[in-house]
Amino acid sequence: FYLETLGFLVTRALLIWGSSLFVMQLMQVTYAIGTSVKSIYYCYMYLIFEKKHFGTATGFVWGAQAFGMFISGILGQVLVNADVS
Repeated sequence: FYLETLGFLVTRALLIWGSSLFVMQLMQVTYAIGTSVKSIYYCYMYLIFEKKHFGTATGFVWGAQAFGMFISGILGQVLVNADVS
């Protein structure tokens, strides 16, 4: 889970501050790492739950991710409004 987050954070940082071709290629690698870890996480989730619980498990995971994205968006907006970022 942390590797996924780290991959996407590094991707965003490279997109914001990178300017060379090499940095953009490195950004593609970090994005691929984040995306592949996310896929592996879902595969593992389906491995540990019984088939009859797939819908519920998927709903909880998607809900948790949406809530995390909501909180990070609110926090980011508060930081921008406070001239922290």
